[in-house]
Amino acid sequence: MRIAALLSGEVSAPAVHAQTFPLLRALRSRGHEVGLVVTVSLRRWLRPAGTAYALSLAREAAGGLLRVVPHPPGHCWPRVEGFLARRALRALRPDVVHARQARAAVLALGARSGAVLADLRGIRPEEFLLATEREEEDLSRGQRGKLARLRLEERTASKHAGAVVCVSECFRRRLTRVDGVFVIPNAAEPLAVAGPDERRALRRRFGLRDDEFGFVYSGSLAAWQFARETVRLFREIRNAMPRARLTLLVHDRAAGESLLREEEVAGTVESLPAAEAAAALRAFDAGFLLRRAHPVNAVACPVKFAEYLHAGLPVVATGGIGDVSETIRREGLGVVLPEPEGPEAARRVAENLPVVEGGRCRAFARERLTFERTSGEYETAFEHAAGTKRCGSA
Repeated sequence: MRIAALLSGEVSAPAVHAQTFPLLRALRSRGHEVGLVVTVSLRRWLRPAGTAYALSLAREAAGGLLRVVPHPPGHCWPRVEGFLARRALRALRPDVVHARQARAAVLALGARSGAVLADLRGIRPEEFLLATEREEEDLSRGQRGKLARLRLEERTASKHAGAVVCVSECFRRRLTRVDGVFVIPNAAEPLAVAGPDERRALRRRFGLRDDEFGFVYSGSLAAWQFARETVRLFREIRNAMPRARLTLLVHDRAAGESLLREEEVAGTVESLPAAEAAAALRAFDAGFLLRRAHPVNAVACPVKFAEYLHAGLPVVATGGIGDVSETIRREGLGVVLPEPEGPEAARRVAENLPVVEGGRCRAFARERLTFERTSGEYETAFEHAAGTKRCGSA
């Protein structure tokens, strides 16, 4: 099958590097011809450092078949972007366009070049609203316009694409569409099990002794990821587990250090490239995955969940994170907390977490959360989309 992936302005996003690029490699290994079309605003195109590096990774993931579509910013860019993306897609002549997120799906539907699979990895309207930290009625005129556009794009993509992929059953229930919806969770690359000497060296890097229990928080410091609440919970855990130690693997080291100072919690803060951070997780004994109760998190499948499990880490999570919280409960992969605060939450972690075997976590991830598996699931979704296109064209 000839597959063209389409990214609309996302080539530098960490989630694209963690999910889209490995998926393209896996599809190529399964014998598919894969191309990649990336739309980039001229403003980003003229920033050579970050964008050039991201595009080099994109080219490698697509096996060299990369088409970059620079477009002007401003009020005219949606139509210009659509026109240029259409030309690039038609040149690739795909059987299926794999459109990441609703915006890309709308562009692909307008191109009318192959069937369209809309890959909805999150609910962009709610993400935008959450990022503004405002109620909808308090938005500016421009913000209200953008919110309306995001909602229209999501409705259009979910209604008209040949197939839709989302990351959780909770997400599926949000969609009004019934047929042609496939739930495919975020995956991660398997990690080799660290031998005793390698693990000891990894732990020394983060100041962990053999008799200490290392907790890690890996991710950004965005408010909805509950970084501050994680640090406060750890402070309670220390009362129940005196040998517990905390490490933050965050994008902004200075901000992480400031957070620990403000909460008066001792810990280690590091900022590492994504691949290096994933491998470093093997130094620890458990991972934190706390999230604010919000529609964005209610449908989510955090990449960090798969990365923790591949590293053999049981997970401390809050309830209501997509399908993740229930999976942790059902499969015995960690501890799910009704409320991520107070002595009772700390007691539950101290009593239940140390008995979870890392091998169990690793085995689940290798069975369910690899690109080898999810690429096969995407094949089924691609075939459905292509079949819908053929039926519609008959």
